[in-house]
Amino acid sequence: MIIQQQEASIKKMKTAINACRSNQQIVDFITQRCNAFEQVDSVIDDENGVFIITVSTFYNNDGLTEHVQFYGYVQEQTGTFCKSHVLHGHFFYHKTYRILEYAELCSNFSASSNAGFGNLMIEAFLSFMRRLNAERIKYVLPRNLAEYRKQKSFYESFGFHMDNAGNAHEMWLSL
Repeated sequence: MIIQQQEASIKKMKTAINACRSNQQIVDFITQRCNAFEQVDSVIDDENGVFIITVSTFYNNDGLTEHVQFYGYVQEQTGTFCKSHVLHGHFFYHKTYRILEYAELCSNFSASSNAGFGNLMIEAFLSFMRRLNAERIKYVLPRNLAEYRKQKSFYESFGFHMDNAGNAHEMWLSL
């Protein structure tokens, strides 16, 4: 009887440890990212699994933000994290007054690949831009017609619109 109680107790502890293991892996991963000069922007845990967004900010010699890198990490079934998305933003300042004129958004994911995570990345980027008081964001569409159509629709869903100055590949968003 005592042995059965101890076995049941051990089984409960193993179950509890296994339940915490996933959370511990998340904490360990976040600590590693912070040590790699990435700040955690978001941790999303939903039916698709855990998705972590980090951001690295780079400055020029004048102390102004030069560019930012957003990284998206997906937790695999083994519990480890894999970089799945990268979003990059360049900052352009007025030459005389050094006021941020606009940011240019660059991303390496298409509208069709993990669209849910892509949406989260764009939302994190736009939120970051609002905190910096950026007024405008530019995105240049690809030359490939099929990808152009997909991405045009994707970015329009966030409020981007085509530039009326005649450039068929530039989209702008006013914040």
